[in-house]
Amino acid sequence: MSVELPVELWNRVLELLPRRSLLVLRTVSSFFSDLSSPCLYREFKTWPSIYATQGGTSSPTRRELVRLAFWSSDKVAPHVRTCQVRYTGDIVLQGTSPFVNALFDTISHFSNLRSLSCTFNGYRIELPALRVENLLHLQKLHIHGGPLSRPDEQPTSFKISVRRFGYTDIFIPYPGDGPPRFSCLSLLDPDTLRSLELGAGHPLGLTHFLTDKATMASFHNLRALSITFAESDFNHIHAFVVSFPAIEDLILDLRQPCTPGPDADFASLSTLTPLAPHLRRYKGPVALLPLVLRGSHPTHLTLTQRGGSATELLQTLLRTRCDTKSVSSLAIRVALHADICADPALLELLALFPRLTRLAIHVSSDRTGTLELSEPHTASHEHISDRLAHILTVPPALQTAVFRWRLARTQDAEILPSVAQLTARTHVINPGLEVSFSRLSADPWGF
Repeated sequence: MSVELPVELWNRVLELLPRRSLLVLRTVSSFFSDLSSPCLYREFKTWPSIYATQGGTSSPTRRELVRLAFWSSDKVAPHVRTCQVRYTGDIVLQGTSPFVNALFDTISHFSNLRSLSCTFNGYRIELPALRVENLLHLQKLHIHGGPLSRPDEQPTSFKISVRRFGYTDIFIPYPGDGPPRFSCLSLLDPDTLRSLELGAGHPLGLTHFLTDKATMASFHNLRALSITFAESDFNHIHAFVVSFPAIEDLILDLRQPCTPGPDADFASLSTLTPLAPHLRRYKGPVALLPLVLRGSHPTHLTLTQRGGSATELLQTLLRTRCDTKSVSSLAIRVALHADICADPALLELLALFPRLTRLAIHVSSDRTGTLELSEPHTASHEHISDRLAHILTVPPALQTAVFRWRLARTQDAEILPSVAQLTARTHVINPGLEVSFSRLSADPWGF
């Protein structure tokens, strides 16, 4: 192969080679050495040992310092696109140790860095110490553990310009620190931020950020918000989400059931400001749908049910009289026998979505020990196909239906229809309906 080929073509070829082959190729000539560098040094990972992070001049520390010096060199650092730093185990880092200072200095040399992920394992390090303010190409920053701003800090001119920011395993100040006046959000540039991911296992949860509403209101370009907390209630969820003015994608994952709170009921929710008027996609608990579906929405709204059953979803929508006309895509979870074979709740549920064009159904086995409304031994391929075909004809505008089977019992898997069998049943009533089965761990609806 001629070396006169365009560099773009050579890059495509080298991307297909394993790392060992690249290491051999770079020894052929200076041409191949320079050509292989972007592929070899695209990703930097460091999982330092406890001996290298405690400081001093031990052999592990010296080896790590030599490695960091190599990666921060002018020949290597410009090629790094992604960086992962992970402290594992019970490691107590010293902020003044040679390794920590050298690590942060090395990251600051990655001038073309696109993605930075750091797991601090509770290590108390302030975000400005990462020295990312000069990384002009940084698009994604994810921090897991460690405080990012202290309660007594004032807002700073230091701003991080990234499109995606994640802060999980959030460090909550100790009671003796006093109430926080500013959160880590004040460190982010509101003009560039598009996606925000927050998560904490601490019961204080969202209250850590509620004192910084002025900063949240400035994120007028933020479109996607993902929240994972141990517990919260309607009031805290509402107070937090409503502070962001332009949310379109909302993902809520609460480890404990979300309730209206001790002094609230569903009727009182009607007095709250609509949660996100520009919302296009929601994935979260059924209990929060009264907040999500309030107010005006775009014509096409995608709902993905997280937790709960089809019956619970139906009861919530009927009890709160939610307006479901804007929903065009729906992803729900159902039980094979209780929801499909006998209970009419699924039929009544789908009838509430007159403009539904896409439907994704996650079918699982019925819970062990619960009363099954139909007798499993009487079910068959034909019976399941007929029931599903009948269910799919309820939404008048339905165009696409995707099924994902996650069955725990062998007898359930034995009676599932094939996609050809189900398609034949549905086409008799709705020839334009497209039916498919999904085996992916995730799909466009968020399963």
